[in-house]
Amino acid sequence: MRIAYVALAPFISGSERSLQTILRHCELVNIQPILITHLGSPLVDWATKHGIENYTCDLKVTGVSQPLKWVQTNWQLFKIFRRHNVQIIHSNQLWSYPAVASVAKWMKLLRVCHFRDPVDEHCNWWLKSGLDLAVGVSRHTSDQLVQSINPDLIGNIETIINPVSIGAAIDSVEQARLTRSSKTKFGLKFDYFTFGFIGQIAEVKGLDLLIESLSILSHKRWQLLVAGKDPVDGQPYLKHCKLLIEKYGLTDQVIFVGFIENTAEFYQAIDVVTMFSREEPLGRVPLEAGASYCPSVATRVGGLPETIVDGKTGWLVDVEDTKGQARVLENIMSLELSTFGLQAREWVESVADPENYIRRLYALYQHALERFNAKKQ
Repeated sequence: MRIAYVALAPFISGSERSLQTILRHCELVNIQPILITHLGSPLVDWATKHGIENYTCDLKVTGVSQPLKWVQTNWQLFKIFRRHNVQIIHSNQLWSYPAVASVAKWMKLLRVCHFRDPVDEHCNWWLKSGLDLAVGVSRHTSDQLVQSINPDLIGNIETIINPVSIGAAIDSVEQARLTRSSKTKFGLKFDYFTFGFIGQIAEVKGLDLLIESLSILSHKRWQLLVAGKDPVDGQPYLKHCKLLIEKYGLTDQVIFVGFIENTAEFYQAIDVVTMFSREEPLGRVPLEAGASYCPSVATRVGGLPETIVDGKTGWLVDVEDTKGQARVLENIMSLELSTFGLQAREWVESVADPENYIRRLYALYQHALERFNAKKQ
C-alpha cells in the first residue's frame, strides 16, 4: 500500500509526534510511505534520518490568493503522486488538506484526513473538495465532526486514539535510578514533590490555571518543571505566566527548561504530570506520561477524559475551579504514587500501543479503499 502523508509541521508537537510514530511502524503492515511537508519543516531532517523518502512544497498556497503558484504546486504534487504510484493521500491535520485535496480528487486517489484539533462549522471550508475518510483522535472529536460538518463532504468517520512510543518495561530499582538522573539533569530538588507541565505554552493549555492552583497549596514543598515554548512571536502568554509566578512569590519553585526532545527524561523527573487545558481534542500528554509510569491530573474537557481512568491512572478536575484543583493536587502529594504509575502504564499499553494502532489504521485504509474502488466502478 503506497501512501503519501502530508503535514505542514512548522514545529514538532503532539500532532507531529503522532505522525512520526505512524511512519516508524509502517513496515509492520507493508505500507510504503512518502512524506510531503511544507517548506522549512523540521520533519524533513527527521524523515531523512529515518530513511523515509520526503518532499517539500508550498502547502499554504491557495487558488484564490495565488492562482499561478497554486497550479505549480498541484503540478509538483501530481508528479510526486504519479512517480510513487500513490493510492492514498493522508493529511496529518486539516490545515494541510486543501493543498492536496484537489489534485488527489482529480487523480482519483483515496483522501484521508486526521482531525487532531477542535472542529466547528468553519472547518467546512477546508473540506469543500470532499473527503473520503475522516479519522478523529477521540470520541469527542468524532462527535464534533458529526455535529459540525456537512455530511455530504465526508464519506466516513472513524475514531482511533493516538499512539505513543512505549519503551521496555522497567523495575522499581531502574525507575529510581532514572528518576534521580533526570532530576539531576533538570536541577530539581530531591526532597520536593515535583509537578510537571509539558506542551505548547499557550492559553488553551492552561498553565496560568495551574499556577493559580499551586499558589494556594498549604503544602509548600513542591516544585514545577515546565517544558515547552510559546509559539507566538514575542511570547506574550509565557510572559503573562512568569508575571503570575512573580506575583505569587513562586519564582524559586518553577523551573522553565524550554522545548525538550527527550520527553521520557521529563516524565522520569516528575511525580505527576498536569494538564489544565481549557480545550483539548484528545490530550497526548497523559498517554506519554503513562508510558513512562507517570500518573496525570487533567481537566475534564474535550477528549482528555478518554486518556485517564479517573482515580486509577490519574485524576480529573474541573476547569476554572481553582480551589477544587488545589484540593486534588494537595491530596496527590500525600499518596504513594507507584501503584498509580503502574496502572497508567498498563492502561496505555492496552489503548495506545503503536503496533496495534498501525494495524487498525491499515484495516481502515483497506476498508476505505474497497468502498472507494467500488464507487469508481
